[in-house]
Amino acid sequence: MMFGTVRCYDCRVGQGWIQPDDGSGEIAVKQAAVSQAGLGQLAPEQRLGFRIVTGRQSRFATHLWATWSNR
Repeated sequence: MMFGTVRCYDCRVGQGWIQPDDGSGEIAVKQAAVSQAGLGQLAPEQRLGFRIVTGRQSRFATHLWATWSNR
């Protein structure tokens, strides 16, 4: 489980980026993960918890959930 902040999200494209709190590289987030989590849309600076899966060319956030954590 990781935590991070939404850097940007474009609902028209259905993709965005999360900056993990641990300082590692940005994680891509797709519309399918946002929909599956029931979050509707993501907003810049929104805090999220997530798990990561590794694809062929990048890492993707899955299993998203909103958090009120101020970590």
